Amino acid sequence: MASHVPTTFESGVLGHRFFLTLSLALMRIQIVSIGDELLIGQTVNTNAAWMGEHLTLDGWVVGGVEVVSDAPSAASAFANATPL
Repeated sequence: MASHVPTTFESGVLGHRFFLTLSLALMRIQIVSIGDELLIGQTVNTNAAWMGEHLTLDGWVVGGVEVVSDAPSAASAFANATPL
């Protein structure tokens, strides 16, 4: 079975938090953005677009982009979901 390594980092541009679920054997990745401002259309998720482009150029297969609420339960539910 593939190794899955959950990773988080802070974006220096807009301060959005992201979870990256890495499937190292398949070089697949899913980008998860956290922020109510993204869900309500107050902010455009340009960070995910930038990350998707650069990860693809580095050889990763981006499996999707998800946006979840700032509510801790939303991020927790996604982190505990089945990986790619």
